Amino acid sequence: MADIWSWRERYSDCECVIAGDYYTVVGSTDAVALRLNDFVNSCLLVRCDDLFPSQKVATYVNLSLDQCSHIDYILVSNVSDVTCFTVLDPDVNLSDHLPLFVELSFSCTARPDLSERPECKAKTPTQPQLRWDKADSGSYYSYTGDHLQPMGAILENLKKEYQDGSVCTENVHCCIESMYRSIVSVLHSAANAFVPKYHKGFF
Repeated sequence: MADIWSWRERYSDCECVIAGDYYTVVGSTDAVALRLNDFVNSCLLVRCDDLFPSQKVATYVNLSLDQCSHIDYILVSNVSDVTCFTVLDPDVNLSDHLPLFVELSFSCTARPDLSERPECKAKTPTQPQLRWDKADSGSYYSYTGDHLQPMGAILENLKKEYQDGSVCTENVHCCIESMYRSIVSVLHSAANAFVPKYHKGFF
């Protein structure tokens, strides 16, 4: 959230839509919910379910555990852009989260074509592509295995401590976010070390 917060402050003149599972019930008094409320208020965002009160329904539904809660939200910076918001309940849904649907209506201001400028012609946008067919697969799997395997023990210990009640939900969330960043870092480092790249024209 800190990263999104900083980007929102940096580009406060831009409209934005932020959607996702926030792992907390907004309006409750736990630390995560209070932090999320601070983020929403500071960034002048509005929840779509506040615009359509009939859609203030459970978005997480786990029938086998007999659990449900409202923890998925779509936040917008300009309420006039939102023409429709619905929490869908499809007949086939492989997730225990219900999909959120939002319809936006906005106009795009045409920008001058900068591609004709000499300095722009000299630089063709490219997108790096990983050549997995040329990768050193053995080294890649060895590297990722050595670095990711210890994380399994950390997660098991975290799970046990949470079930025992010795760690709070906020700390669990922080740990999961930290683990996520570590996993991404390991995969990125492994790809840089063992998977060659080539640059392909983006357009």
